[in-house]
Amino acid sequence: MLGVAQLSFVWVILFVVMMIAWNKCKLFKIPFILCLLMVAWYGGMMRYQSFIPDTNLIPYEQEVRFTGYLKQPPVNTHDAQKLYIVTEAFAGDVYVKTGVFPEYQYGEVMNINCRLLKPEPFDTFAFDKYLARYGVLSICQQAQIYPTGEIAGNPIYHQLYNIRDWFRQVIREIWPEPVASLLLGVILGIQDDIPDDIVEQFRITGTIHILVVSGMHVMIIAQLLSRVGLRWLSYRRLIFLVAVALFAFCVITGLAASVVRASIMGILPLLAKAFFRRPVMHYSLAAVAGLMVLVNPYILLHDAGFQLSFLATVGLVYFQPLADKICWWMPRQFTIRETLSTTLAATLTTTPFVMSTFGMLSVVNIISNLIVVPISTIMLFAGFGVVIANQIAPMLTKYAAYVLWLLVSAMLEFIARLSALPWAMIDDIQVPKIVTLATYALITLYIIWSVHKKSSSQLSS
Repeated sequence: MLGVAQLSFVWVILFVVMMIAWNKCKLFKIPFILCLLMVAWYGGMMRYQSFIPDTNLIPYEQEVRFTGYLKQPPVNTHDAQKLYIVTEAFAGDVYVKTGVFPEYQYGEVMNINCRLLKPEPFDTFAFDKYLARYGVLSICQQAQIYPTGEIAGNPIYHQLYNIRDWFRQVIREIWPEPVASLLLGVILGIQDDIPDDIVEQFRITGTIHILVVSGMHVMIIAQLLSRVGLRWLSYRRLIFLVAVALFAFCVITGLAASVVRASIMGILPLLAKAFFRRPVMHYSLAAVAGLMVLVNPYILLHDAGFQLSFLATVGLVYFQPLADKICWWMPRQFTIRETLSTTLAATLTTTPFVMSTFGMLSVVNIISNLIVVPISTIMLFAGFGVVIANQIAPMLTKYAAYVLWLLVSAMLEFIARLSALPWAMIDDIQVPKIVTLATYALITLYIIWSVHKKSSSQLSS
């Protein structure tokens, strides 16, 4: 990952020195470790440079006509659809922005006429790298789309996306807006229909993470299937069942980096138990990060969602015990202490990144999460339960749906009032890069110390 990050080999040497200092490696191991990391560093450099194919043959700045199919369901906004098209006409996929109607579906084959442009960065946003992490190397300007009526793509994906569309339709039938769009965000990570002003309110209060499917969803699925499946299945079959379920969930939620990361980490403890090994969290986290970066090296540098997801996970793994001690005075009823300590732990590791990257800081982050996180958990369970129960007893589920509507409406009112405070958000923060690096260096040293201390205590016991 140091190689993918395009860092100099000096960082590899520093890493070796730090590892030797803490683990007290013998001198004869140093050359071996240094050579191993040098090979890995060079491999990371090559992987990053070879990820994007040769773009010299792409007919940029020309009028083109090509045939392709939708790589994933359209990303809908209030006035447009964003399409990602797979084509064999030239290297890479194509980004197309078109009107709201007609609505397109995954796998739909279409002929497209447009002017092909090369993605370019603007302001401080590397738009070209942002698209390239999805394999998109071209933009269609003034696209004319002619569906052929044919369907392509993976048949398994088709069925999974049909399930997602069914969930979306049922939720829209049961609840009015904006509650329906919020439930779609919490349950499936679909943010297409959430009004912009509500999204902005969640951003100001530091609670926008509940609108993105995260590791919490994966943890719930893995734990539920494990508890139920152990009664009926052998352990090997249980692992297969959990893996298939998490794969399906990843596809339904759009293969978000946070969900993929959490899914792999959800499988690792089961595999460890199957091979009679003890799962170690920092090994699991490093293995998952390395695997995802190996598959797609661009996400390490150009995917803020991937970076924030891992920083938050690091906070939950290594700073949760410290946060628990800080929150000793909070009551345990209604998971108040757990929610506060979890928020503190994740905030500690993500705030420096948010301030340096986005130049903002939510002052009301702790207060808002203390209220919103428990409600979002209720929304996840109750929303899913009402959708399923509605197919069995629609009249009875109306009362449960109404209670959930009241709860979500109250949450929206709370978020609106909190975000309206003049001091709720500090914008345009300028943080020197050296300060951010120094902060994460201190966080890293604390993690190494805490892991070393825990390992020493386990050996002594």
